[in-house]
Amino acid sequence: MNLPISRDVTDLNLHILLKSIGPEQFVASVAELAGCQVTAPTKEAAIAQLQKIVRAHLAGTEILSCLIVQDEVVVEQENLLDRVYWDV
Repeated sequence: MNLPISRDVTDLNLHILLKSIGPEQFVASVAELAGCQVTAPTKEAAIAQLQKIVRAHLAGTEILSCLIVQDEVVVEQENLLDRVYWDV
């Protein structure tokens, strides 16, 4: 399988979860990366701190893209079902 490799972390699209947990207290985390979480007094500070942590976490990591085509998955499932019925 040939997967395109991106060496630039800016190519990665992540989801930031941002929650107010009290007066002047925000928690920001990355849904896709367990353990990447910060607490800060403002939303902006939380996001900035989180970006630094994510960049450090991903430093030296190759980012691979993999396209999953639904039709291929269905065909594989159908082939598997055919084998199961024949094996019984």
